[in-house]
Amino acid sequence: VDPQKKSEAVEKARKVLQLGHLVLVFIEGQVSLDPDRLQKGKTGAARLALLERVPVIPAAITRGPHLKGVRKTLRMLRRTHIKERLEFGPPMDFSSSFDRPITYELLQEVTRKIMLKLSEMTGKTYDY
Repeated sequence: VDPQKKSEAVEKARKVLQLGHLVLVFIEGQVSLDPDRLQKGKTGAARLALLERVPVIPAAITRGPHLKGVRKTLRMLRRTHIKERLEFGPPMDFSSSFDRPITYELLQEVTRKIMLKLSEMTGKTYDY
């Protein structure tokens, strides 16, 4: 996602959801370099869920290597053939918020719920 064109990315994702397809959102925005903590969640997934009135299916990458840096991690994966694991949680229903005005506070609230679920799934702390 181009940081200068976030609204363009949201509109493309909305069209995909309107067609009945899934959209994968990396809610942290980038690869986390801290093996023990999740980064602060971005609000894009919450915005899409509320705008399109769809559930969020949390997905967490677990059992991955805990190296500092993306390049080191990729090199180590190629050499050792360690397999990461993608785990899915039950769909999260935010329908109780669908009729509320979409404010920054609501987006933060929904994002925090998603991040806390990911924290539970990964065993990493989330304290934002």
